[in-house]
Amino acid sequence: FDFGPYDLDIVFIYPGDATFELDNLGTISTDGVDIDLMYSGDLDLGWAQGYDLSWTATYMMNYESGSVAGGTADLTGTANGFAVFPEWRWNLGIGVYGEDWTVSYNGRFIGETTDRFRPCYITDDCKAESIYYSDLVGTYTWENIQFNVGIRNLTDEEPAFFHSAFNAETEPGMYDVVGRAWYTGFKVTF
Repeated sequence: FDFGPYDLDIVFIYPGDATFELDNLGTISTDGVDIDLMYSGDLDLGWAQGYDLSWTATYMMNYESGSVAGGTADLTGTANGFAVFPEWRWNLGIGVYGEDWTVSYNGRFIGETTDRFRPCYITDDCKAESIYYSDLVGTYTWENIQFNVGIRNLTDEEPAFFHSAFNAETEPGMYDVVGRAWYTGFKVTF
């Protein structure tokens, strides 16, 4: 094909042609159950008009990762230096709202995982313990401006630690490493 100053190469690879053991030929196979429950209703309290309840969960039954050089491993319920694969994760949401305000609570649960690279007979930090975080947020709308204020990790939970973790013995992509944090902001609608 002629694309002016740019070249386009088209390469066809058939399954029998992929024989290089050091290439990026990894696979991931996973299955589990996702649950999503939501309920909302009206309140006749004068100051509050309604409420919302939700529970969203994931139960991982299988997470297999494989490569040509390393074989296949089931990572379900494990943690390694770069990732965490808990069997259970879920979020709980409870909200109450009025005409121009909302208050919401969110609970985040991450199940226990076992360190793949440092078994319990080698170290005492062989498990990333299960953890539960609590968050609160409130909003208030005045004309075309919505103000919000919130707090993440209300109870100031420490992240789950495990010995082989690459980043300060935890996984910042999964666990809250900042601790309790307040935030505020606003949004203007035109």
